[in-house]
Amino acid sequence: MGKKKDILRRRKKPAIKAKTKIPRSKSKVGGKRIQSMIDQGKPGKSSDVSPTTASSGNAPGVFNYHDLLSKYLQVANLIIVTIDIQQKIIFINDKGCEILGYQRNQILGKNWFDSFIPEDQRDQIKAVFDKIISGDLEPAEHFENSVVTKSGQFRLIAWHNTFLKNDKGEIVNTLSSGEDITEKRQIEKALAEREKQFRMLIETMNDGLGIQDENGIITYVNDRICEMTGYSRPEMLGKSSLDFFDPKDHKFLKSQINERRTGQIGSFEITWIKKDGGKLHTIVAAKPIYDDQGIFRGTFGVVTDITDRKIKDETLKASEENYRTIFNAVNDAIFVHDLETGAILDVNQRMCEMYGYSPEEIRFFSVEGLSSGVYPYNIERASQLIKLAARGEPQLFNWHAKDKSGRLFWVEVSLKNAVIGGKNRVLAVVRDITERILAEEALSESQRALST
Repeated sequence: MGKKKDILRRRKKPAIKAKTKIPRSKSKVGGKRIQSMIDQGKPGKSSDVSPTTASSGNAPGVFNYHDLLSKYLQVANLIIVTIDIQQKIIFINDKGCEILGYQRNQILGKNWFDSFIPEDQRDQIKAVFDKIISGDLEPAEHFENSVVTKSGQFRLIAWHNTFLKNDKGEIVNTLSSGEDITEKRQIEKALAEREKQFRMLIETMNDGLGIQDENGIITYVNDRICEMTGYSRPEMLGKSSLDFFDPKDHKFLKSQINERRTGQIGSFEITWIKKDGGKLHTIVAAKPIYDDQGIFRGTFGVVTDITDRKIKDETLKASEENYRTIFNAVNDAIFVHDLETGAILDVNQRMCEMYGYSPEEIRFFSVEGLSSGVYPYNIERASQLIKLAARGEPQLFNWHAKDKSGRLFWVEVSLKNAVIGGKNRVLAVVRDITERILAEEALSESQRALST
């Protein structure tokens, strides 16, 4: 009977209450009791008792919470470290040993600050620790600082801190759990740098760039669009994109939004109404935006001002007498092709600058010698497009070009049937869009990175 009473007595007083858990803020749990739990987690002191079975001396089904806590401290994927008021390490779990790169017996008893805090942070963190221990400063529950590993690496740790008191209310230990966030911060820094570079690119590019949501509401415009239209950014953001175009073009613009919804990428000419009432002739290269679930979220478009080109085209139609002057004055490369064979008959000065050939040299070339040659940018496709333009079907497309030095670059080509010198010709107006293509690729890459 004596033994039976003794067992009952022990069952009434479990080693620790079930509600006990690792503190994350101020705790008044007795320092000795917490230390007893911590001791359970030291090598050679933890029990092999499973949390689902009775430990020695307990009735079946009753947890040994000392064992449960000690096992948790060891398997937790966080550094858990206890430091006494002399700054000595009295407990560290397996994860802490792994991150620091030492065996536990090489860590216990060491001064935490002198051994594992970078020298340039040591004095400051020590001073804060001393103030907390003396009661002059409330502990910061969340704190980040680096630790030095055995290999000399710095690892950034995000800490949750509290302190433990004895029965007299005196601070005896600090208890901290820390997550290694080194890689997380590196990724965040890399993404921030990429975002900075991307924004610099789109704000300094020669073309406008705008983003609208799935309902056609403008969510972003760069400085260049503001310069072209005369509107400020606040005057454009939150407005329907339709507000900046002639009402007669609204039906066409809505059809373009619907094409983006189906995943189509396209380029089209559209005239904006500027703030001063003037007209801005543009080409918009539009691409759909989807979220991670493949749901359409809007469109981003690169806007190229072709007002000068439009004016020049109209001038060409109005007066062939000034053909040669205008021909060489425009900022786009111009080719004049034979209507039947597609042979190059004439070029302007800008074409010579862009491709590196003289007018005499270029007349011996076909389009094949000015193209990358990689499908579909080859002579077969070029001939098809020239024939379509010759039949009176204007063509607008991107092309992968090659200059005299072999450099590859992107151009936008507009092909039209035109009367030049009293004869029907195919006129090709070519614009270098390499910068625009790079900007689109950078935007796509940024969106993919931020969504991961």
